[in-house]
Amino acid sequence: DSSSYYRKADETLGMTAKQFRHGGENLAVRYALADCELGRCLVAESERGIC
Repeated sequence: DSSSYYRKADETLGMTAKQFRHGGENLAVRYALADCELGRCLVAESERGIC
């Protein structure tokens, strides 16, 4: 049911359903790459926290 999708989108996607439909427009995501014991590691964050 689409209403439950919209209720959960903000928590699940880290953005509103509207932002998702618009391709994350105006959403800034900062990231860093580093080597670690598992290989290459990527860590990303937005204003809402770690992605």
